Amino acid sequence: MQKMKVILDCDDVLLDCNEEVIRKINQEKGTSHTLMDITSWGVGIPDMSKYWDDPEFVRMQPPAAGAKEFVAKLSEMADVFICTAVPTHCASARMASILEHFPEIEPGNIIFSKRKDLLSADFMLDDAVHNLTGKDIKYPVLFRRPWNYATTGMVAVSTFDEFITLFDLVRHKIIREAYGKKTVEGRLIALVGPSGSGKTHNSRILLQDSHFLQVKSFT
Repeated sequence: MQKMKVILDCDDVLLDCNEEVIRKINQEKGTSHTLMDITSWGVGIPDMSKYWDDPEFVRMQPPAAGAKEFVAKLSEMADVFICTAVPTHCASARMASILEHFPEIEPGNIIFSKRKDLLSADFMLDDAVHNLTGKDIKYPVLFRRPWNYATTGMVAVSTFDEFITLFDLVRHKIIREAYGKKTVEGRLIALVGPSGSGKTHNSRILLQDSHFLQVKSFT
């Protein structure tokens, strides 16, 4: 069976971007900004944008904690692509950075594009809501960051382990269906909504039926 295709965002998912910008600004100006000061991606702290056009900054961005292990593990399970949007003059620096930190990724699986809505894949993991609106992404997954905390109505994860768990559940469901093996109705149900909307109440009602099981949650 062909591996599922997964597209991963680069900045603020696999590579620390806003954290690194804030660290540099605080160091240079003696300020004490944090990620919570960012109201939307790249907005909320003065002078952030100058770093995104700097090839040296792009080249030296550190991988997020656990990102190397995440990409290595996911690459064993899926056909992994990395999509990144950097200025043209920073493309070679970004390519070199990806190949250094994530050697499992073939150069041909590195996509340079701001039009992620045109991409096609089984899964996409991104911290920007507008990048997850493509019609050809079967399972868009939001990577929780301070600038998207208020977003509801989407499947979201806060850690790489959560994404691996979600991916594995869907992957095994598809494999079982492909080989005709019956599962417990063969469905994954996600209850999504703001606090107080009744998710817990409704899940308890569903769990009274023996056809439903609750998956392990993470915090």
